[in-house]
Amino acid sequence: MADIVNLNRFRKTKVRALKDERAQQNRIDYGTPRALKALTAAQKALEDKKLAGKKRKTDDEPPKQHDPELHAPEQHDPEQHDKEPHES
Repeated sequence: MADIVNLNRFRKTKVRALKDERAQQNRIDYGTPRALKALTAAQKALEDKKLAGKKRKTDDEPPKQHDPELHAPEQHDPEQHDKEPHES
């Protein structure tokens, strides 16, 4: 003879199994803690900053660093000054 099965218990077990599957999927989808999200965002920003620092310049970009030759004050050559005629 077959075992007697309590249908109410069977139904509740089935519902619990479905809830567990749904809970597992929700943990995957929404389970990332706020601190971990912030840490991941900070790490990504740091990687982006490092990568931007290693970017090669193109010809159409102006130089970003201070170039001493471009911004050097004009120096007067004393020999050139003596060779120029003075108007008095």
